[in-house]
Amino acid sequence: MAEYKRILTTTLMIITIAVSFMLPGRVDMFWGRIIHDLRESIVTGNTGHLILASAINGFVFMLQAILLFVGTGLLMRRIGNEKERIKCFRFIHFALFLGLQWLINGWMYGIHEPVTALVASSATFGAVYIYSDEEKPQHFIEQTILTIQFFYAFQWLNSMPALGFMGFGVTDIPSSIKMASLYQGSESIMNFTGLSFFIPLVFSGIITKILYVQHRRSVAMAEENIRNQQALATLKSRMLENMVYEEINTLTHDLKTPLVTIRGLNSLLTMTDDSSVIGEYSKRIEGAAIKMNEMISGFLYESSRQITSAEDLMNYVRAQIPLEDERIRIDMDMGDNLPKLHINKIRVSRALVNIIENAIVIPTNEEYKKIDIRIRESEGYLVVEVEDNGIGIPVENLDRIWEAGYSSKDTTGLGLAFVKKVIEDNLGDVRIDSRVNEGTIVTMRLPGAELTGLEEKDYEDER
Repeated sequence: MAEYKRILTTTLMIITIAVSFMLPGRVDMFWGRIIHDLRESIVTGNTGHLILASAINGFVFMLQAILLFVGTGLLMRRIGNEKERIKCFRFIHFALFLGLQWLINGWMYGIHEPVTALVASSATFGAVYIYSDEEKPQHFIEQTILTIQFFYAFQWLNSMPALGFMGFGVTDIPSSIKMASLYQGSESIMNFTGLSFFIPLVFSGIITKILYVQHRRSVAMAEENIRNQQALATLKSRMLENMVYEEINTLTHDLKTPLVTIRGLNSLLTMTDDSSVIGEYSKRIEGAAIKMNEMISGFLYESSRQITSAEDLMNYVRAQIPLEDERIRIDMDMGDNLPKLHINKIRVSRALVNIIENAIVIPTNEEYKKIDIRIRESEGYLVVEVEDNGIGIPVENLDRIWEAGYSSKDTTGLGLAFVKKVIEDNLGDVRIDSRVNEGTIVTMRLPGAELTGLEEKDYEDER
């Protein structure tokens, strides 16, 4: 495919440069029409014929300029590699273009307009390459559209008698057109007509350039957004993997307790023949196995639900709270008449532990970090409040703390997103109230088993 593109580029380059070489010599193809328009204008005094002759003459040399511009541009694409070409691409392209114009028009055909060529080329190259991408040449279509507008605009200056003193329109056809306009006394019309074409075409070229620049920037921004989204998705995926890994570690640690119980009771069973003791030990082994099954099901299946008491849930949470720092004081206040819960105990406990760990790691301006955990009943809901005396969360960040990936403590930023999902999956809700330099209160509500439609007999069955 790359070789095919190189062959196509080389062929197109040769064709465009060759045609641009031959085109000025073929002006005689249009001479009959131009001479006819000049004669009709002089005989009838109709300035429209002069305007038509100017349009034809300008079109021919505009077409040659476009072909030469495109051809030299394609030639530049064949010179050196990308990095080497970019360093001198614009200057060499400009010099090569002007040199070939002088060679073709001045030396070979003697119809060169040096002032027009220099001014038009400078303006066109400036318009084409200003705000262009420094990493790669501009798109072929953009260059072509801009050159059509600018080169054709400047060709109209050759037919304006008022600009003759500046060196515009010194060749035979433009000079004849201006002499005919002077003979008819219509030089003001030709000046106005030239400006009427020149100014709109130049402004159109400028607007076209602005639109292309804005388009490139929009495309670049869209591509950058896509790359950022892909990077963010990859980062979130990795962070989710880390969270799953942490949950597995926690589950593995928690499974040790029932496993130790089973192994210990099994050892005792081999040392006794008392049927009543064997029955008791077997019952306890079965309870440990059921507990292990609940842990594994809770981890593997988000929809898994178990009946548990608030005391059992908080005891499970308390066992996972790190208490190695002597400057951290955690107080837990359990209320009365707490409702039974029908929840995924493993995931809910991980969510509660996550909130408490956040309260532990957030800095405080006081000597001791104090964390109060209050558990109470409210209208059939179990309400858990975790309050700390940390530095708090700025108001502008409160709406973002639930976003996956957002963090102000160089952490994964998945903790609170995980908490919100788990609590809502278990039909509860969570909110955060915080004041800077005063502390934060996280309030979680979980519906009691009765509110979820679980009857007492169902509770007995599950238990």
